[in-house]
Amino acid sequence: MKKLFFLISVLLLCSYVTFAQTPAEEIKRLQEFLGVSEQTKIKPATNPTLQTSDKPLKVHIAMGLDMQVRDNFLRWIEKWNKSGDAKKYGSLEVVSEISEADIVLARYTLNESVRTETASRPSVGTVYDPASNKVISRPTQQTYSYSTVPVFAYVLRRNNTDFEILSRYNDSTFLGEYKNTGELLWDNFKKLLKNKK
Repeated sequence: MKKLFFLISVLLLCSYVTFAQTPAEEIKRLQEFLGVSEQTKIKPATNPTLQTSDKPLKVHIAMGLDMQVRDNFLRWIEKWNKSGDAKKYGSLEVVSEISEADIVLARYTLNESVRTETASRPSVGTVYDPASNKVISRPTQQTYSYSTVPVFAYVLRRNNTDFEILSRYNDSTFLGEYKNTGELLWDNFKKLLKNKK
């Protein structure tokens, strides 16, 4: 429980970091990440909802070389398609080419902006007490380091060669890839799926 509380505290503290990036710089970085031309327009959607359709929604997963994160999305999509949600809200089809996609799930980290922090937490340590000639347990501080990087994530709707941003977030995340990395983006996408018009 203490570890969970600490982890939540660290994430909340990291979320207050500003990333000193203008909207134009962010769009340019996203264009580069997606591998599209500078003429490709990427802008917030005027109507950030998905349309109901009988056809599977074609999804392109743009995670760069973060293979664990890509695998997470493949696993979540497979689970979605096997659940009652697919019958109720529509199934998903993963496509390899961005030009074939209805939706692009994009997530990248700014690894060049890594921040390493040191923290400590209360712990119980075992020490030898020469006065009593016994080994005793007592409170100590355990010090450790962790690294965070800025993360940007988007749900994009493709409109011919341009894109509309349906959902976007940026935050700090731990450096590395884990079984739940990307889950906030997946949750945002599921909300859009469940609120189709």
